[in-house]
Amino acid sequence: MKDNKSRKVHEAQKINNYRELLKRVEKNFSSNIAYKYKKDPSSKEPEYIEKTYKDVVKDIKYLATGLLNMKLEGKKIALVGNNRYEWCISYLAITSGNMIVVPLDKALPDNEIESLINRSGAEAVIFDKKFADIMIKIKKENNKLKELICMDNINNDEIKKYDNILKEGKKAIKQGNKKYEKIKINENKPSIMLFTSGTTNIPKAVLLSQKNICSNISAIATWVKIYETDTLLSFLPIHHTFECTITFLYGLYSGATVAFCDGLKHIQK
Repeated sequence: MKDNKSRKVHEAQKINNYRELLKRVEKNFSSNIAYKYKKDPSSKEPEYIEKTYKDVVKDIKYLATGLLNMKLEGKKIALVGNNRYEWCISYLAITSGNMIVVPLDKALPDNEIESLINRSGAEAVIFDKKFADIMIKIKKENNKLKELICMDNINNDEIKKYDNILKEGKKAIKQGNKKYEKIKINENKPSIMLFTSGTTNIPKAVLLSQKNICSNISAIATWVKIYETDTLLSFLPIHHTFECTITFLYGLYSGATVAFCDGLKHIQK
């Protein structure tokens, strides 16, 4: 085993919050491909979509503005779904827009998802279409839950479409809305609510600040180098701290490309 003392320590820019993270990638990697994914994963001859970091930063601002216009500033927003572009944009729109993200495990049974949403005090949920029915049920029984937002285009009067909120935010910004730009992030305040796996008891809520996460990213960057020419394959559950921090957030910090895997059985292919 190599002596740790002989390992190279890389120079790394220190960041304290997600706004600083987004400024970094916009300045240094704007034209790089940030995400590559299939438009329709079920297609035998799929069309691939590529999003640059410039696209990413714009979409984050659009979605965050849309959420802020729904009067969700400072509120908790649960997020549950597959590893996908919309999940990443939602996470960063929530946190950089002065809201608190509550990432949930998509593999949990409905009753546990319901329990965690209720316990978190979330006032909105962003989710994949497979969760539509359980989200409608939760909203009917939970007076605190106000907004249901689906990342897929489904037609239901009780559910808002992610794409529509994105478009509304874009329109608002073009008309002079500066709610997002005016927000000042307190990097020490709770911004992420994680739930433990609950192996010994019911899951416990863990509150983290943006500085907590960003200090990890800054430290990792001095020890393990990811290059902007690298492509990372995202296959571990993205709500989990390791995948979220290393692939999603540190990948973003590094200007690398993230590609989403269709599932564990497809990794070799």
